[in-house]
Amino acid sequence: MKINSRYSKSFYSYELSDTKYHEIYDFACYLNGIKNELSIEVNKNLLHFHNMSKYEFHQAILPLVHDRINSNFYNHMADDVFVAYQNKFNAIKKKLNFNMVQDYHFIYYKRNSKKHSIGELKEIHKKFVSTPLTITLTYLARYGNNDILDYLLERFVSETNHEKELFYASIIDHIYKYGLSRLMSLAMSKRQRIIKKYSENPIVFSSLTFRGRSRLTADILSYNKKFNSKIKAFINISWGNNDRKKLTIPVKYSKDFHKDMKRYTNGKDTSYTLCFDENNRIRIILSYEGERDIPDNKTNFIGIDVNSKHNLMQCSNGDSIDYDRKLVETLSNELLKVDSLKSNKDYVIGKRKAHKIKHLTNELRSTIRYEISLLCKKLKSMSIDHAVLEDLNGFEDKCFCKDENGLNYNRRIKLLKLSSIKDEFEHIARKYGIAVSLVHSYYTSQQCLMCGCIDKNNRKTQEEFECVECGYKSNADLNASRNILKRVVSTVLRDKLLKNSKLGNGTFEPKLLNRHRVKEVLLSLRYNLSTIGEEVMSST
Repeated sequence: MKINSRYSKSFYSYELSDTKYHEIYDFACYLNGIKNELSIEVNKNLLHFHNMSKYEFHQAILPLVHDRINSNFYNHMADDVFVAYQNKFNAIKKKLNFNMVQDYHFIYYKRNSKKHSIGELKEIHKKFVSTPLTITLTYLARYGNNDILDYLLERFVSETNHEKELFYASIIDHIYKYGLSRLMSLAMSKRQRIIKKYSENPIVFSSLTFRGRSRLTADILSYNKKFNSKIKAFINISWGNNDRKKLTIPVKYSKDFHKDMKRYTNGKDTSYTLCFDENNRIRIILSYEGERDIPDNKTNFIGIDVNSKHNLMQCSNGDSIDYDRKLVETLSNELLKVDSLKSNKDYVIGKRKAHKIKHLTNELRSTIRYEISLLCKKLKSMSIDHAVLEDLNGFEDKCFCKDENGLNYNRRIKLLKLSSIKDEFEHIARKYGIAVSLVHSYYTSQQCLMCGCIDKNNRKTQEEFECVECGYKSNADLNASRNILKRVVSTVLRDKLLKNSKLGNGTFEPKLLNRHRVKEVLLSLRYNLSTIGEEVMSST
């Protein structure tokens, strides 16, 4: 199966003169200033911009930068501002929802602590539902104006879709029933509060990174014809407000690393991103839109649990892979040395020490990629074509314990970058034709595979799992990997917790649910979980 994708190659400037560097730097500051001006203007008129498409957004802000900037840079700049404000626009739409509280769920403390006792109220969770009246108020809060009733009547008469016709009829009925002025007053009151809250602080763009597309007839990448020169290649881009003005940047080029560059040389089809680093170097990323092969829907599943203490990955069939512990120990010792020196507030880490730490970190990442590659190769040889992993985005393990090297486990997790392993795995697995699905990470290590009991006491130690209800015993990581697998192979759990991924190749990703909602789903289906657990055990 093929999907639209973006391919890119990265270059660093080499032997770049100070004059040319400062010219590029000053231009980047100029573009960043214009971008922040656009941000302020959009933030002043959030209500005006929040329902616009990208094309409408471009047309609306074009007069603000007319004749100040080349269209090569304007389109990308407008895209950056539009994308940056999408989260704010989505938050506004979400806050403009009217809902009715249907039920309250009270959570109490289960253990005594210094500040709380057993049975004290800990949290209150509200369950919200939508009604025809709340839907009407939400619609008026988002789209209401002086002519809204005429618009609704016009749409109701001309609408051919039966569901939409009923939708407009319901809103019109409620307007006639409760009065337009009364409903608009409630809707506008909420709209003004939300808009006022989100318009207080405009988004500030601090990065000097900018994007563009070269309009030159010459190739965007050219090679140095002088065979003995240190400089092997140049990046050629159109510059300033003149499509014909050329800026040439000497860059490092390696045939072994960059390989075939024929597809990237056409500047009209290739866009570039220009970044600055702390060493006064310029990084240029050339990219173009193309197609990429991804694995089709697969049915031979395996669950994989990502860990940091006893191994790196535990598979539901019993196989596991580990990271290079000697390398982690060496890196840990270097970090602890730096920590001890930082007790002196005037201490500044030296270049050699920083380079060594960076080198060890990169080497650790390389060894992890290699181990993932070996695992994928083994899975392919076993005819396993669909891996299921936890979605560890924003994963934070609040642990104050230290490992055998004296390094806090939270820091080890950051060194291993557990939250990004799923991305590394998906990237490598694609080359072996293995599809990758993701599930929620909540309660995979606390839930019993056989009876579905969720309890912290099920985890006797970091390695041992023993259910407090049914007595099922297993390796804790193996039990977690099989719980991960169960959430995909079980039709009921899959429908409740997961949705089809954006790739459209039959893989799954978690629905937007908090841990309490996930727990409700798992516990409500306990009577089905015993048979599912037995099926998972037999399949692995």
